[in-house]
Amino acid sequence: MNTREKIKKIGKEMIKQSNRSTQFPLFVVQHETRRHVDQYSEYDERERHNRYEDKFEYCEKCSNLLDNYKELPEECEDCGEDCYNHYKIEKELSYQSGVFFTAEACEEHIQQNRYHYGGNAKSFAISAWRNEEMQTVLEFLCKLTDEEIPNYYK
Repeated sequence: MNTREKIKKIGKEMIKQSNRSTQFPLFVVQHETRRHVDQYSEYDERERHNRYEDKFEYCEKCSNLLDNYKELPEECEDCGEDCYNHYKIEKELSYQSGVFFTAEACEEHIQQNRYHYGGNAKSFAISAWRNEEMQTVLEFLCKLTDEEIPNYYK
């Protein structure tokens, strides 16, 4: 397939895809990231510290396990919160791979690079709102198809 055919194919996909209620949609990768927070903040997840120090408030059962060089359980309701790292899960847009003209291309990229984004990555629509340069390119891609251009690309 030559370059012109590839570009025309992109335009056809743009016309038939969902605009996700966005004018001049472009697509980026959205993924979840863990942000460390202190034990007093609202958090979504927690996990044991990978270091074992006397300053942490271990319960008697876990203290005995440590004294006998045994592995601690991942969760223990009796140990103090300072024995854990606390995380807030946030949705983040990744521009590392750039912006995609189609959701399909974005989703293909995610499948091929899933190891990088984790299991919760998905395509996310952003708008080229008031970006005259990008709007001109998007409209041009659609016009190459000789099909009716959806109103969200006008």
